[in-house]
Amino acid sequence: MNYKKVVFLGVLILSLCGCAEKQLTVPETAPFKKAVTLYLKDNSMEMKVVDFKTLNIDGDTAISVVILQDIEGLYAIKPKWRFEFKKTEGEWQVMNYKVVR
Repeated sequence: MNYKKVVFLGVLILSLCGCAEKQLTVPETAPFKKAVTLYLKDNSMEMKVVDFKTLNIDGDTAISVVILQDIEGLYAIKPKWRFEFKKTEGEWQVMNYKVVR
């Protein structure tokens, strides 16, 4: 077997196994971004959402790891926070958070 076939088969096997990380789409994360943004604003945290690393929804609860940044975008520091959500009256709300190390 030549080198190109081996590489092709390797890539094919990895893609079929689902080893690639799933990219979250904007429609999936939009209600959660809204909830986090509102939570950060209400608590005067001066932070903004940069990206969602994970999002696990289980009925009316969800857990997500979110990358944040200072609201002005002046610093390169982008902490990861783990947010817990609960759906109340059709809207997602932040119930708790903690810093992920």
